Amino acid sequence: MYRRLQNTWTVREDFSYEINIIIKINEKKNSCTWVGRVYHFYHFYHGFLMLLYSYLYKNNLLGKQINLYQMSNCRAGPLTHILEGEIPNLKVYDYELDYKNINKNINTITLSGFWKDYGYKIPDNNTVHSAEVIKVWNERPTAIKINNVKNNIPKILFIKRGVLPHEDYTKHSIDIVVHNGTERRSIINNEEIENKLIEEGYDLKSEIFEDKTFREQQKSLENIDILIAQHGAALVHLYDVKRKIIVIELPPRLTTGFEAISKFKKFKYIPGDSLQKNDDKFHVEIDVDVLALVIKNAL
Repeated sequence: MYRRLQNTWTVREDFSYEINIIIKINEKKNSCTWVGRVYHFYHFYHGFLMLLYSYLYKNNLLGKQINLYQMSNCRAGPLTHILEGEIPNLKVYDYELDYKNINKNINTITLSGFWKDYGYKIPDNNTVHSAEVIKVWNERPTAIKINNVKNNIPKILFIKRGVLPHEDYTKHSIDIVVHNGTERRSIINNEEIENKLIEEGYDLKSEIFEDKTFREQQKSLENIDILIAQHGAALVHLYDVKRKIIVIELPPRLTTGFEAISKFKKFKYIPGDSLQKNDDKFHVEIDVDVLALVIKNAL
């Protein structure tokens, strides 16, 4: 995950007026399509957006004009509008020229999970951001607001997987087949889960994040008590939550990365492995009675 990324941003040494950044990920393979896929929401958010914002903050560069150039081998595609929305005065451009031959006055900075002050490695080989990075990220002007008011009825956010049309990736010159949303994995009895949670008397929000903007996704997490979601990129929003919540990650649990983030933020994390009724590795049926019991015991 982000501990394996090599995000190299080439920056002007003269920071007096504007900053020019070239994004070219994974020097080893000279491509975005290996591990550090900046067009993939999780990698973009966890391994690029948060680190870029923290770097700019730490070096007093926020507020200056920032021109971010995407090399032809590494475009963030439909995610670029998030950069422009979350980082003041930042504009994203495609850049086809050899920047080093045009401007020799450059400084190369590599940020990764091992980069000093930006992250730390925990024993199970998952990496989460340092407390400093999370604090800076959560204090940015566009961050969701803190709300510790106790809800009379527990409020549950159930994130269902949707489908982002493949053409939204391919039109941005990404040269691999991207399987996404419910094509990769799904919960096959969403409606049964929703009916059970309503029957149990919970205040339920059931949403598909692929249909929402970045800001709308974050807004959905502002005042919840319980987050239920299948393993997937939507759970990276755990970084944004500012109240103590219960996190239930439905199978298949392909990594323990979201557990690591939850534990770092002192959320009550519950792996959903015991909730699965069928044998399919990726398209999962959930035992709603067991789920209801798990929630009751967690509250």
